[in-house]
Amino acid sequence: MYLDAKQNNGMRLGGEPRWSATMSAQYRCNDRLSLNLRWWYEGGAYADAGMKKKVAAWHRTDIGMTYRPKWHGDDGMELDVQIYNLWNKSYWIAGGYNTVQLAGPRTAVVSLSYKW
Repeated sequence: MYLDAKQNNGMRLGGEPRWSATMSAQYRCNDRLSLNLRWWYEGGAYADAGMKKKVAAWHRTDIGMTYRPKWHGDDGMELDVQIYNLWNKSYWIAGGYNTVQLAGPRTAVVSLSYKW
């Protein structure tokens, strides 16, 4: 996505990259198992109103799977496993005016849910 966001004085907005993109793919192996892959990109962005501190562009890859087991004849259960920042890259994220934050490390999230 291309974003040319500017303030009233014509300067770019802090924390807003000019370019960003997300691509995702999901493969459904069968009725019970699906795999997913996501790629995120954000272009460089200024972290301050004076446009002096710029945070570099970054990209991140996430993967995951969802499994729906048949348990005692019931198929309402769902197991979801996601891994964010698969390559464990360190990068800074511009959060707006005068704020930056370090991106999270590789993170695994597991959830078990049941649909009544």
